[in-house]
Amino acid sequence: MKFPTSVMTSSDTATYAADVLVIGGGMAGMTAALAATRAGKRVVVVDKASAFGGSAAISGGFVWTVRSVEEFASQCPLGDLELGHVLVEGYPALIARLADTGVELGDEQPVLYGRGRRLDVLGYIRRVCRKVAAHDGILAPITQVCSLVQEGRKVTGAQVRDAGGLTTILAERTVLATGGFQGNRALLHRHLKGSAARLLHRAGPQSTGDGLTLGISAGAGTSRGMDAFYGHLVASGIPEFTERQFVRFAQFCSDQGLLLNTDGRRFTDESLGDHMNAQQVARQTEGRALLVFDHATRRRAAASFVPGLESYDPVVECSTAGARLTSGEDLSAVAAGAAVWGYPAESVAGLPAGADSSAVAKSRLGAPPYYAVEVRPAITFTEGGLRIDPGGRVLDPAGTVIPGLYSAGADAGGLFAGGYAGGLASAGVFGMVAVEDG
Repeated sequence: MKFPTSVMTSSDTATYAADVLVIGGGMAGMTAALAATRAGKRVVVVDKASAFGGSAAISGGFVWTVRSVEEFASQCPLGDLELGHVLVEGYPALIARLADTGVELGDEQPVLYGRGRRLDVLGYIRRVCRKVAAHDGILAPITQVCSLVQEGRKVTGAQVRDAGGLTTILAERTVLATGGFQGNRALLHRHLKGSAARLLHRAGPQSTGDGLTLGISAGAGTSRGMDAFYGHLVASGIPEFTERQFVRFAQFCSDQGLLLNTDGRRFTDESLGDHMNAQQVARQTEGRALLVFDHATRRRAAASFVPGLESYDPVVECSTAGARLTSGEDLSAVAAGAAVWGYPAESVAGLPAGADSSAVAKSRLGAPPYYAVEVRPAITFTEGGLRIDPGGRVLDPAGTVIPGLYSAGADAGGLFAGGYAGGLASAGVFGMVAVEDG
C-alpha cells in the first residue's frame, strides 16, 4: 500500500507518524498490534510478505505452554528464568485476549507437558487486521524495512520501502517481530556453525533474520542459546520437503525410540523429546541418525502426538514416499537393512529389546515387529536472538535498554535456549508485553 503523504514530507521521503510500529505480521507482531489498538494507539504493521500470518499460519495451531515456572525450569534448564516467569504468568491473560476477539478457541486440554487450546490462527490474524484498520491503523504487506531510525541511542521508527517508494515511519515504540533467522543460511552458519548445513527448513520462507539484523544495527546484544533451535526429526530420503510434508514426515515418536549415529552409538537421552533429539542429531558428524522403534510405538505415533492434530502412521507415510525405512520381526533383519545406509549392523542388532519391557522409550524396545527410519533434523525457528528484558525491551551487549526498541516472538532470544515450552504462546505473551509494559 502507499502510505499517507499528507503528514509531512522531505524532498524524496514521505514521513508518517504513529504511536507503535510493528515489524512482522505473525503471531507476535499481530498480538502486539492488537494490544496497541486496544490501548488507543495509532499502529502501523509492516511485513515483507504478501499476507500476514508468518510461520504461525502453518503451525499446528495450539497455543500452549507449561503450567508452572518449575516445569519451565525443568524443560528449559538453560533458558532465561525471568522470561520464563513472564511466559507462565502471562499465559492466562493471553488466552483471555484471544477469547475477547471472538475467534474460534478450543477448550483447554493437555498438550505435551503443559496445557493449551486450539486456535484458528488465520481467523485470529484476520480479526486483528480488521480491528487495526477500524482504529485508523495501517497494515502494510509487501513492505521492506530498510533501516531503523535513531536519535542518539533511541530508536524512533524505521525507513521502509513499498510500491509507493520510501517512507519514514516515526513511532514511540518499534517492535521487532519478524520470526527469527531460520531462513537465512549465512546467519545459521554464523551462529549454529556446522549444524546449520545439516538442517532442513521446516517453516515459512519469510523469516530471514531481518529483526536480528535491524536490532544489531541499532546496538542490540544477542541472547544466550544462539546455537539452539526448535524443530523436529523428519524422514530421510523423501523426494521433496515442502509445507505439506512438515507434519506427515515428522518423526514425533523419536522420544519413544532409540537413536544411533553413523558410528552405531547412542548419543542422547531420547525421552527428552523430539525437539531435543533434532538438535542432538544436528550435532552428529553427518547430521543424520537411525531411529529404531517397536510396534507399540508405531501404534501410538499413528494416534497423533497431540490430540486434535491430524495423525499419520509413520511407517505407512515413509514407505509410500520411498523414505529410508526398514523393518523386521527381529533386530537382525532391521540391522541388515540399515547397514546399506552406513549404520553398523552389530550396533543395531545389539540394541536392548524384549517383549517384557514396560518402559519402551527410555532404554529398550518392546515387542516386535521393529522398524528403523533414517532421520534428519529440520528447523522450525531459531531460539537465539535479540537480548531482551522481561518487559520486552531490547538490550545492548552490556544489558542496558535501547530506548524505543522492543522485540517479541522468535526475534527475541534466550527464553528457551534449547528447551521448548510453546511457540505461539511465547509469541503472543511477549507481543502483549512489548506494548503494554515498560
